[in-house]
Amino acid sequence: MVMFTIPGRLAGLNEYTESNRSNPRKGNRVKHREQLIVNMAIRNACLTPIDKPVIVCIRWYEKDNRRDIDNVTAAKKFIMDSLVEMKVLKDDSRRYVKQIYDCVKTDTKNPRIEVELIEVQ
Repeated sequence: MVMFTIPGRLAGLNEYTESNRSNPRKGNRVKHREQLIVNMAIRNACLTPIDKPVIVCIRWYEKDNRRDIDNVTAAKKFIMDSLVEMKVLKDDSRRYVKQIYDCVKTDTKNPRIEVELIEVQ
């Protein structure tokens, strides 16, 4: 099992969609910015490459209950792309990622995202 934490929160689907509608370059900047945040968390956790398939468990701790669950969890795209970009996973296809589980909770004092990678045999 490998785990890392992303402090704060990532852009949700509504924010990302809005940025893409206003200007495709702006949407790309949002994706790039969010992936830089995730990349830093991966770097800080000193993750090493995982060759086996994984199950990904993501616990989203939001500062309040304002954002819908589907809006919050859409940011898993940034997380998965960063795991591949940082070479923790070879790919985020179903060959390497067998399942992704999401759990959204509230923590007003410490909003964060906890990502757990569990190797499957």
